[in-house]
Amino acid sequence: MKKAAKISFIIFFLLSFYGCTPNVYTVTGWETGNIINLKFAKNVVLVEDYKFETYVRHQLGYVAPFNKVIVKGNVSKCLISELKGVLPGYAVVNELKEVNPDAEIITVKPIDVDFKKTFSQKFAATIKVEVKTKGKIETVSAKGEGKNYKDSLTNACENTAEKIQKLIIEQKQEVNYAAQTNF
Repeated sequence: MKKAAKISFIIFFLLSFYGCTPNVYTVTGWETGNIINLKFAKNVVLVEDYKFETYVRHQLGYVAPFNKVIVKGNVSKCLISELKGVLPGYAVVNELKEVNPDAEIITVKPIDVDFKKTFSQKFAATIKVEVKTKGKIETVSAKGEGKNYKDSLTNACENTAEKIQKLIIEQKQEVNYAAQTNF
């Protein structure tokens, strides 16, 4: 009886500490660059800071009870890096210092970051952001796949940046169209 209790205690002990202790991965390494003089920028995109920590979900959508994986990082660095590539003529920053008072400021506020393992043994990242331009708030969501967590998050940031670019272009076209119809 004592031997069975000891063995079951050892098994319970091993499972509780091995299976319940999540593996934590940190994603970093995006080059954001520097803005030299923000006073002269006419168009500014402010990406708010968003540090995330999320469980990686299984292909079917649940978090495994054992061998949990946590991914954490700062998605704003990824978004800044990708937005600089698709928005020429815009200063993309994460804080406003000495900004031009006449500058058009677009705010990007990350809301959610999610990771999921795919059936092809890759990882899918989903990013959801709010884009605020001239008092209008639009929600943009995009997914990205990759062989590892950083690649999938980078692809999701690329897709989010492209959607934000389309949104900004559409809003500028609406303003131009409204200006033309008023004359």
